[in-house]
Amino acid sequence: MRLREYFADTESNQNMKQGILDKFRVKPKSTFTPNAGRDPSLDLYVELVKNDIISNLRKTGKLNLDKNENKAFHELLYNASIIIRPADKGSGIVILDKQVYIESLKHEMSEDKAYRSTKGDASKQSMKNVKSLVNRLHRQGSISGDMKQYLIPRYPQAGKLKGNPKIHKADAPLRTIVSGINTATEKLAELAEHELNEYVESSPSYIRDTTDFIQKLKEVEEPLPEDNCLLFCFDVRKLYPSIPKREGLEACREALNARSNPLVTSTDYMIDVITTVLENNNFSLNENNYVQTDGVAIGSKLGKNFACSYMRKWDEKLMTAYRVPAFYKRFIDDGFGIWIGTAPELEAFTIHANSIHENIQVDLRSKRSLAYGLGLRIRRICEQEGDYNKHRNVLKLQLRRRGYSGKFVEGQLQKVDALSRTDLLEKSKKQRQNDRVPLVVTFSSLLPDVHSIVHKHLNVLYKSDRMREVFSKPPLVAYRRDRNLCDTLVHKKTSKATFITHICETNCTCCNKLATSDIQDTDGKITYSTCKNVTCRTRNVIYGIGCNKCECVVYVGETERQIHERMSEHLRDVRLHKEKPITTHFDSSHCDGNMYFSVLETLNIAGRQERVIREALWIKRLKTMKPFG
Repeated sequence: MRLREYFADTESNQNMKQGILDKFRVKPKSTFTPNAGRDPSLDLYVELVKNDIISNLRKTGKLNLDKNENKAFHELLYNASIIIRPADKGSGIVILDKQVYIESLKHEMSEDKAYRSTKGDASKQSMKNVKSLVNRLHRQGSISGDMKQYLIPRYPQAGKLKGNPKIHKADAPLRTIVSGINTATEKLAELAEHELNEYVESSPSYIRDTTDFIQKLKEVEEPLPEDNCLLFCFDVRKLYPSIPKREGLEACREALNARSNPLVTSTDYMIDVITTVLENNNFSLNENNYVQTDGVAIGSKLGKNFACSYMRKWDEKLMTAYRVPAFYKRFIDDGFGIWIGTAPELEAFTIHANSIHENIQVDLRSKRSLAYGLGLRIRRICEQEGDYNKHRNVLKLQLRRRGYSGKFVEGQLQKVDALSRTDLLEKSKKQRQNDRVPLVVTFSSLLPDVHSIVHKHLNVLYKSDRMREVFSKPPLVAYRRDRNLCDTLVHKKTSKATFITHICETNCTCCNKLATSDIQDTDGKITYSTCKNVTCRTRNVIYGIGCNKCECVVYVGETERQIHERMSEHLRDVRLHKEKPITTHFDSSHCDGNMYFSVLETLNIAGRQERVIREALWIKRLKTMKPFG
């Protein structure tokens, strides 16, 4: 609210639509907050709301798990023999034997020709390739300095291989996913995705979402024949890793040439960007390292648009068949259509589809029942409910006469009954931007009624005419979802199961000084556990520096980089007697040989602000501020 008030006079000029280039530049997160004292009404309102929320916090809360459920949860969480993954479709979770899960992923990597194992982590080489390309683009004037900074990640790492069980299929095979977060090519993939987007969305078979699909059903010419009309759908087997690289790049070249407003004007340079992303998709599973040699990674930001660019060209070849569907649309690897003809003719069309390229094979499913589709048409056409019911019953009778199961037809039509005609006809519209100032809090059962508190003190805020103008609408209370059981079970257990124990090739000084035993505060009264599953390559941590002679931690710090980089700096400062806080302690009566390091906490959330907050908490716990530390 202080920011809204501070920029109220200039907001109209700054609220212009940002250029697309702003998406591809590093934007440091601002921590600026105007000081109090600019408006007494605003100052009083903020204090009243803040104090009211804090004073009304419930001191005790009740867990929504009973004793047995809580026990079962902890048994699942700490059972080292299992792993829990989300199902590939739906919202369920699947419990798997850990060894079976790991071996299934390894088997998938060894059997699929699109992947190749490597001797070590190829992240450094990938990073060199990315830097070389980005620097070349910058020298040639194709990208700005801001974009150059954005495209080169600061601390890249190998992708992580995961698998989600396809419980809707026999034997529940795993869908392999390579997480591209924090990889060397993540930002390049984002740029390539943007440049291909226009071509993908202009494809004749393109479907954006369910609403778009319903709208495009209007393209179906009526009436449809009653005796030889088939609904069909198909699924492309393992589309992403199966896309032939050469043909995929040719499709991308056509897509790039068709751009109306390119960020990087040279098509050849953008092909180099896409090629770099495809050839540097390296990832790991425990101590095993791999690189993808064909197709595109599931999990890469480039994945969808690279696949759809290729599939647009594939669609063009598909439509050269002797007979083609009366209606055909596709969502990435799932196709849908209406076939006017016999089942053998549709089978011949499928054979043609599978002959386009040996890598791209489809599984076709067809249904003779048009109950649901025809029911949708009646629902959209009939404005009056009575007319809809009349034609619905006629449709059901006609389908029953043609040999369809009455129970099946009624089930399909009941699904249509539940739909609103208005919703079916309404186009998808983006919601207007809300101009209310949000108060975002993580939901907890200990919180009071924040909404009532915010509105309760509005009369104080509106005593100022200027505040009434600036905040014409009251603040909006928004709740952020906290971690739930699924988040904890799935992500924590997966991280533990696929944790990589880094083994340095040489005698690493940092590894020798990295301790995982419990630590004490400077008073020697309270003991704390440290992180166990860490190596000198772990990053984004809160760490402590301890002294063997003092038998306690004397310094707490934070770093975004790998631990060994920050450790080396501290050791160098002590040896060179630089004027640093840590040097004061070890210069007096101790030496760097008495120094050891402990990881106090690893953070999943990126950003220095979070690390600084956690660092301050550990400084307070361990009492490392002068004169104690």
